[in-house]
Amino acid sequence: MDALETLFQQTANRLDLGRVVAEHAWLSYTQVYSLDEERYKKNPTDWFAVHVYLVLLERILSSKQARSRGSGVTVSSLLNVSKMHCEEFLKKLKSTLEHKLPSPLTSNTVNDLVRNYVMTAALYDKCSRIFSDIFVEETVAVSCVEPNYLRLLHEKKKTVWLLYLLAKERTSFNMKELVTSFYALLCCFIHIIQMTPKFLLKPQWGTPGHAGEAILRKLCTDYQADWNDLFIPMFRSRQWTEFLAHHKHLSLPALVKEWQTIEKSLSIDALDFIESPLLMVPTKAASEEDKSSQVHPTPVQCRLNTIQHMKSMVVDVCDEPNDTILKFFRVCEESPEERILLLLNELRDRYVNGHLAENATLPTVHMDHASKQNEIPLQRFAIIRKLYLRVLESLLKLEEERLSRKDFSVLLHVDTFHRSLVTCCALVVNHTYNEQICCYDALKSILEMFGIEAYHMCKVIECFIKAEPGLSQLSVQHLKLCENHILDNLAWKPDSALFAVLPLVNDSVDQSDRSSGSPTSGAGQFLTPTSRDAHSWPSAEEGQSVSSRSLDMFMNKVCRLAYHRLQMFCNALTIPRDVAPKVWTCLEYCIKYRHDLLKGRHLDQIIMCSLYAICKVIDKEVKFKVIVAAHEKLPHKPDSSIYKRVLIGPPVGTASIIKFYNDVYMQSMKAYLLQFTSERRPPPSPGPKVGHSPHKSSPIRISETITISPLKSGVQMSPRTGLLYCFNGYEGLKKLRTASDAPRPLAPAPVAATKRLKFDEPSGEA
Repeated sequence: MDALETLFQQTANRLDLGRVVAEHAWLSYTQVYSLDEERYKKNPTDWFAVHVYLVLLERILSSKQARSRGSGVTVSSLLNVSKMHCEEFLKKLKSTLEHKLPSPLTSNTVNDLVRNYVMTAALYDKCSRIFSDIFVEETVAVSCVEPNYLRLLHEKKKTVWLLYLLAKERTSFNMKELVTSFYALLCCFIHIIQMTPKFLLKPQWGTPGHAGEAILRKLCTDYQADWNDLFIPMFRSRQWTEFLAHHKHLSLPALVKEWQTIEKSLSIDALDFIESPLLMVPTKAASEEDKSSQVHPTPVQCRLNTIQHMKSMVVDVCDEPNDTILKFFRVCEESPEERILLLLNELRDRYVNGHLAENATLPTVHMDHASKQNEIPLQRFAIIRKLYLRVLESLLKLEEERLSRKDFSVLLHVDTFHRSLVTCCALVVNHTYNEQICCYDALKSILEMFGIEAYHMCKVIECFIKAEPGLSQLSVQHLKLCENHILDNLAWKPDSALFAVLPLVNDSVDQSDRSSGSPTSGAGQFLTPTSRDAHSWPSAEEGQSVSSRSLDMFMNKVCRLAYHRLQMFCNALTIPRDVAPKVWTCLEYCIKYRHDLLKGRHLDQIIMCSLYAICKVIDKEVKFKVIVAAHEKLPHKPDSSIYKRVLIGPPVGTASIIKFYNDVYMQSMKAYLLQFTSERRPPPSPGPKVGHSPHKSSPIRISETITISPLKSGVQMSPRTGLLYCFNGYEGLKKLRTASDAPRPLAPAPVAATKRLKFDEPSGEA
């Protein structure tokens, strides 16, 4: 340990760290070192750099004075001292956070750092490809004429990259989006092409007198950028014109000097992608290129393709209700058209203002050009509006076919139904343009922006997916992930609308009925009256009946999700087959009858506590630290705060999951858990049926030649036709085999436990 401390002091001296920072960084390192000595002995300088970064970051985030002074330490200096690649640094940084208890602000800052690196790396890769397409890099023919050709080429590439980096800092465009940043990069190339001697350019780009608009058209054509998204909102905007007027005559040294004035303390210096490529440029991309000559689309190209697909879905949709929708409106006793259009205008204004509020935090000198700021969010909402009208028409047709009637007066006057549909559309469109954004944060932001409760929003997701078969699989997965966030967390917030309807549910509803599903459609769930729809309320009996069915469907989804995650826990921990059904019985009881345990908490917390409690009751204890380790590896990538910060209640606030188990969970579940030690133990609950998920009711495109469609109701299948498949090519058969894999069901448990749980002793030791 003395040798490590000496090495750390040498590293601290090279970084010119102050005494206090060095002491805190060394203490931080020794705390995790004791957890896994073998791991932290290897490449200790790498770990020193990680802990120095975390200590400095926490100081900056917690102190305005520290922020104003700056630390003088950057990610670049840490990488240079440790000789560590940026990818490895970020990987070790994330893993270190899992062993500490960082503040939410620290975790968010690190997550932003990772996302920024991934996006910048993708854009630098695209910049290099475009540069190779435009500039002559074969120097054999010109080397005798221009001996400094390589230097000129490097300076041109550095200039275009620097111009783009300064545009990110000096304009108010939403550069957090990959596509918007790419469009800014293309605009920078226009200026560089115009200012470059002809001999440096390939023939198709070296035509004298090329105007900026003509170059932009060619760039859009060659790189599949959308002219309408790029020309008016960015290239012809006043702030871009002013930015370019200020920077286009600056020399490369002047651009470098301006870039150096921008505060980059503890952030990634994107100029290092050119200055230090060995430490910054992702290594995987190069190795994969060497392995195969096949051309793979870049992340930027994939995003552009996804956007193009989204626009093609709504290209023929009017921005006003079409004749089909108007026919449904006219059948209503009172046409909802005016009310719906007013709501769309309200949500449009909320959407635009929300984007302006996000961009208000960006460093810019052009925030007074509000009209230009509106261009991009207005274009996005135009797509959202068209997608909403397309899905609304499809939903009404499906409901007409299901119910054999056209009068949907009550449904069409329910405000939350339309808000939920528009919210789904906004989630899809926003994710199409910006896949990097955290799903949980994006969902919370859009719910708040549109003033919709998570519980109400959850009702429409399934029918939305069913009504729009043109959604890409990425969009479907994103919506499903949003639904899971609602089911496991957002719907259980203390102020959630869910707790207003929970008293309406009939506790005597049989679980077998619940598992088999309800005939109520997603749209039908919105027949429940809300405060905004007083004039269209059904009777009290109808309202309570629909509320109960709607709540029943919601609780069934929660049970399915909980059961699925419990299966993954049991597989990871090798839980005996006779134990798993007991855990499920306990977990289902919590979900159905102990809503107070879920209020303000996360479903995963209740799963872990139920698993620990039952295993301890039957004398097959699994320690919490083992359960937590399994939780960290679950496919939905849960955050460590789920088990580190659990709501306890006043005056404690939040604490670890062990304290929650001892002080809250066990106190509430004590009597029920004791039943598992008696002869009159609770009968094992059957697992929820998961074979009829509406998420699988839309056609799914597996490849260019294979599309799987759901079996339509009413079709009679014989033993011969029941397993009949048709494929265009043998490859489809192999893909079908992967779809047939399913988690094994939890087996029933016949044997009663004889071990009694000692409730008087502290439990949950790590």
